[in-house]
This record gives sequence, structure tokens and C-alpha cells, in this order.
Amino acid sequence: MLYEVLKSIVMLDYPRDKLRIYVVSYIEDEEDRKYVESINNEYGTNIVYLQVESPNISVKVNYGLHVCINNDNNSSIILVTPDDVVIDPTTLRDALNYLKDPRVGVVTFPAVGECSSLTEKLHQCKYIGITSTANTIMVVNVFKREVFERAGLYREDMGPPYTIHEDWELGSRIRRSGYKVIVDGKLVMKDLGGKTLRKAKDNDKRIKKKHNPLNNMINYAKSYIGKNWWSMLQVFKSSPLEQLLEYAFYFMNPIIFIVLTIINWVWSLAYLGLILLVIVLHSFVKGYYRIFPIRYRIIYPLVLVGVRTYRMYLFVIAFMMNAIHLCFNILIKLIIPGRCYE
Repeated sequence: MLYEVLKSIVMLDYPRDKLRIYVVSYIEDEEDRKYVESINNEYGTNIVYLQVESPNISVKVNYGLHVCINNDNNSSIILVTPDDVVIDPTTLRDALNYLKDPRVGVVTFPAVGECSSLTEKLHQCKYIGITSTANTIMVVNVFKREVFERAGLYREDMGPPYTIHEDWELGSRIRRSGYKVIVDGKLVMKDLGGKTLRKAKDNDKRIKKKHNPLNNMINYAKSYIGKNWWSMLQVFKSSPLEQLLEYAFYFMNPIIFIVLTIINWVWSLAYLGLILLVIVLHSFVKGYYRIFPIRYRIIYPLVLVGVRTYRMYLFVIAFMMNAIHLCFNILIKLIIPGRCYE
């Protein structure tokens, strides 16, 4: 519930008179106004309630950021959080310690519910108990104001409910601008999960649908070939060199393995063993997945690399399909002026 989220923000271990709190809501979500009024009455706060005409998350966040940047000239730190994550009381003070470093532009925190879904385990639970650099921001972020002046705001043509990767794209731009993204997994936010109306509806849909690994892979492929390839393209366009090299690694590995298999299958097995060993050792050295038993600390990094490799090939396939479609349209327009096949 939004009430619990707002209460956690009001109770932050930080002087309340120095906080400026804005709630940005879709114009049809009038229920949110009641929660804001309730918190203001109960705690004597002055939370500002704002509305936008778009349900797009990036539009809502950007509207709030514009208000913060234009109206609060003295605000050098901006915390951005969704409406379904309870904030730890020490979040701001913890983030400020990292933001003293001029190279750090944003501190991001994992938000975990039951840590039960594979997606949550692979991404959010990966960082629990450690502090690390990251390629992307997460759902709870504490930014330096100057970051938005150099890297820009969220892209409003990306983000739920239309596309994905808006956080990854912004994180890539922030890193390309010269800042570090720090994940502080020693402080974990509480994801309310099914308590919110939106997630309760999502959970109902999952229960009604029968899922198995094959169906999940097919649906994942459909989503990327359909529209998510475009979001990933925007990420690559914003990426620093090291991130592009990382995904080149995911793309080249299967090709190298196949070539070695054709030449000498012993070489291919040796190469595969070496790659798997490097992936697992890298994960152990970084401290990823440390809350899990040893067998899962070995399995999860391998699964993550497998998912990223699969996603990379889906992107390449979708990109080529759309490039061919575009070239075909251009050719038809040149041959038959005034006509274009969609």
C-alpha cells in the first residue's frame, strides 16, 4: 500500500524539515490522493501530490524530477522510489556516505519480497550483503542532482506499461557520463509484492496461466522479437565501451564453441569448461549470491549468463528482421513510388 511506503519515507533517519516529498500519480489513480492526505494529517507533513495524464512510469518520474530540479534549488540529492517498496530508515544517510565520492553518481538498492521467483533471485538477490558497482540502476535510487544535468532524465518513450529497460538505459547513460553506479546490498528494501493492487492482479494472471520452462522461453522470445529488441537497442546506443564488450562476449561465445567443435571437439569442451569456470570464479570473487547455498552460487551466475546470451541472440534476430523489413519497404517505394508495404 502507498500508505506504508509514504510512512517509511516520512520516518527516514533524516531531518524532516529538510525533506521535500512529492507523489506523482496517474490522473485516474485518485485513491493515491487519500493516502497522501492521510499521511499529512497524521504526521503533520506537507507531501505534495502531483498528477500526470500518462500512465507511463518514466513520464511520472520525470515530472517529479522537473519539479524537484526547478523548485528546490538547494536540493543536491534526489531519492526516487516506486509506490510498492518500503524504504529502510537509514537509506538516505547510507547513500550520502557513498555520494561523497565525486565519481559516484547514484546509489541504488535491491528491493526484495520473498526472494522466491527466479528473476528476483538472479537480479535483486544477487547483491544482498555486498556493495558493488553495477551496469543498471534498480527501483530505489538516490541520485546526485548534477547527474541529471549531465546524463539527462529517464526516456519517456521507454518504461512500463509500454516497454522495458528504461532503468538500464539511464544507468548506461550515467556510466557513460563518467559516474559510477553503486549497488548497496547491505541495505535491502522491502518489496510489498502482492499487497499492492497492481501486483495482486499480476499474481492472479500467473496463477491462472500454466507456466513451464519451454513456455517461458517462447514468451520471452516473443517479447524481444516483438518490441523489446528496440529497448535493448536504445541501451546499446547509450552504453559505455565495457558494456558493449560484455555483450559482444555473450554473442561470440556460442560461435567460438561451434567453430572449435568443428575443428576438434576436445578443444571445444576445454573452452566451455574454461568459460564456465571463469564465470563462477568471477561471481565468487565479487561475492554475488552469497545468501544462497554453494550449489546455487554456482548455478545462478551460469543461468544469468545463459539468459543474457539468449537475450543477445533474440536481439540480433529481431534487429535483422526489422532491418530487412525496412530495406524491403524502401526498395518497394523506389520501384513503385507512393506505395509502401507495412
